[in-house]
Amino acid sequence: MYKNGYLKASLVSPKIKLGDLKYNSDYIINILNNSFSSLVVFPELSITGYSLNDLFFNQDLLNSTTKYLDYIIKNNSFKGLYILGCPLVVNNLLYNCAVVIKNKKILGVVPKTFLPNTHEFYEKRWFSSLSNLTKPFKISLCSQSTYFGNVLFQDVSKNIIIGVEICEDMWAIYPKTSDYALKGANVMINLSASPERVSKHALRINAIKDRSRSQVSAYLYVASDYSESSSEVVFSGVKAFSTCGKLIKEVSPFEDKETLEVDIDIDFINYNKRLESNLRDLNNLPRYKYKVVDISFENSLDYSFSTNISSTPFIPTSKEDIKLIFDILVHALVKKIETLGQYKKLVIGISGGLDSTLALIIASKAFEKLNMSADNIIGVTMPSTITSSNTLKNAIFLIDYFKAKKYVIPIESIVAKHLEDINHETKDVVFENAQARIRTLNLMDLANKEKGIVLGTGDLSEIALGWMTYNGDQQSMYCINSGIPKTVVRELIKNYALSNEGVKDVLETISSQSISPELLDNQDTEKIIGSYNINDFILYHHIFNGSSKERTIWLVEKVFNLTINQSLTYVNRFLNRFYQNQFKRQNLPEGPKVFSFSLSPRGDYRLPSDIEWKG
Repeated sequence: MYKNGYLKASLVSPKIKLGDLKYNSDYIINILNNSFSSLVVFPELSITGYSLNDLFFNQDLLNSTTKYLDYIIKNNSFKGLYILGCPLVVNNLLYNCAVVIKNKKILGVVPKTFLPNTHEFYEKRWFSSLSNLTKPFKISLCSQSTYFGNVLFQDVSKNIIIGVEICEDMWAIYPKTSDYALKGANVMINLSASPERVSKHALRINAIKDRSRSQVSAYLYVASDYSESSSEVVFSGVKAFSTCGKLIKEVSPFEDKETLEVDIDIDFINYNKRLESNLRDLNNLPRYKYKVVDISFENSLDYSFSTNISSTPFIPTSKEDIKLIFDILVHALVKKIETLGQYKKLVIGISGGLDSTLALIIASKAFEKLNMSADNIIGVTMPSTITSSNTLKNAIFLIDYFKAKKYVIPIESIVAKHLEDINHETKDVVFENAQARIRTLNLMDLANKEKGIVLGTGDLSEIALGWMTYNGDQQSMYCINSGIPKTVVRELIKNYALSNEGVKDVLETISSQSISPELLDNQDTEKIIGSYNINDFILYHHIFNGSSKERTIWLVEKVFNLTINQSLTYVNRFLNRFYQNQFKRQNLPEGPKVFSFSLSPRGDYRLPSDIEWKG
């Protein structure tokens, strides 16, 4: 399967019989014939088994290896790319090899470069190293001509370049995949045997993650399972898949899961490669000479994901990461307060909605950490004719609960007077923005009076969509929520409620109520700009991860079970709002970055305000 930049791969640790090449080959053929992946990878020396020791010198074994390699090629119906491990003799030297095959054609043979020869390993007793070869050359294998040596496999039309290494190559000081990355490779594959021992798995996973991080790639690792010999060591069938430093999926030691199916996000990797300046700086440094072989992955009519595509990609899955977000926000605010000299006060507009509630919670925690009284927080609620009694009640409750200094300033009369002065009677965007700007005026002047700063409450989702009034709620001296989207704001409040019984009911009410700026009667934000869940999903995939418009539409359609027209409407609306509102982001106050990307005009995302890009 390949579609819209996703390539499906299977990592397989087959049940082998050591030295029974017919059995092993039939097992491999059965797996290939039943696979729907575009890429299938088997472990190191998978045709023979890894633990044959001095039998690797035996001519009958070596003859059988090529015989059954040919047997596998001729007797499977798999149309994708697959990689097998086997010993091969080339120029009278024995090599531990990965053989790359597609459509019954051997595309290339990559020998192992680094041969372990310590502790339980004695590979230099049997095998020669690729490091002795200066450049790839052609050999004859199974009556085919193919390249032997450092070979990369490239699908030009889909921007896929695959590099293959074997076991110890990953552990080397200068791994081969680092060279692959400098040659543009974005998918790294490791065929391994890797016997298990105490504490090894954590080291292995860290190495896999770090290779994918430093090389800005996908890293696919597959090892032999316990059906290998256990006379001296035991193998555990580990499989792992990491992308750009993040472990996406794994089969742990002895989990006894034969196949791990994964989705390689090629477009995401290539986007990150374009961002990575280190690759550009080192692009002239590969030390090996390579042959690049062309391959082609067929497009699928449809694609079923093996890895769950989260509908809420910003929301952390671990309590540790939820705590980390709180810590980032609290410590950012602590530092800001410490820079305020003798006037360490925060003025916050409290609406009874999600964003101002979180800002108040973070402010309370910051002053608690500074051992300062909560009355240094000035909570200001400013009801208008539109404000509901419930949100006003919740706002007042929150200010009192967190022991902040309270201002209740109705704005009906000043809004009415202002609109009268400019001769405006319609309840439209002018009426909406007048309320927002008058509220901001009150906050700014109260900050002068109280000798503090205005703490902004707008979140990343609103910033992306331009859902803020220019020179109104857009402005503050520090915007604490600017690095987190609406879905995460809600999650943080729900999490805080779990351990704070006195405010739990109110926080749960705020978390579950419809989102509204309450600037017009019966105003529901999500009926105007669409679901924040879907908008945050688009923000994550299109802006943060570089997905094309076409692919983003497809992902929204699949993940949220929408029609193609509904998905198209969502993405077009988001893109139109995003690019039309860059002028608002150009003047944003400072605020802490929380995720890998932000929309700060001084940091991660820089655009001219007069851009006319439609996506």
